[in-house]
Amino acid sequence: MTLASSTLLTILILLCAAGQAALPPLTWLGGVRIELLPGVVAFGALTATTPTRAVFIATLAGLAQDALSAGPFGLSVIGYAVPAVVVAGLRKSLDRDLPWVQSGAGAWIAGVAGLVAAVSTGFSFEAFVKICLLALMSAVIAPLVVFATELLGYRLEAVEE
Repeated sequence: MTLASSTLLTILILLCAAGQAALPPLTWLGGVRIELLPGVVAFGALTATTPTRAVFIATLAGLAQDALSAGPFGLSVIGYAVPAVVVAGLRKSLDRDLPWVQSGAGAWIAGVAGLVAAVSTGFSFEAFVKICLLALMSAVIAPLVVFATELLGYRLEAVEE
């Protein structure tokens, strides 16, 4: 990863973190917020050349989210890094350009991040419903984030091994 691509990726992550922090909660969905960072982490996990780079992207996204939230610092890093490693490990068998693969990766990352957060704050039926809604919204948003990122000309080129 070059310095220019790392800088662009950092700016993208910070903009998405600020954007999702600025969005109001959806009161008609029980106060769930739209999250953009699981889509960025899914993009990174599907297109990073190594699992180490996928973890780097997940760590940046997790730290950015934790910096703008009231939750414990570093918790989102765990919630994003673990599923990012799984997706990056499966990258050779996944076609990263298919929207349903991007949706599945976004839902997986958001669901695991939500479960990690629920374990630390307390698990309830309401928390489970919110995690499911968050995963569903991330499944819809992830392909849009990947498309917008590639439209801007940013693409981590995967190395054929």
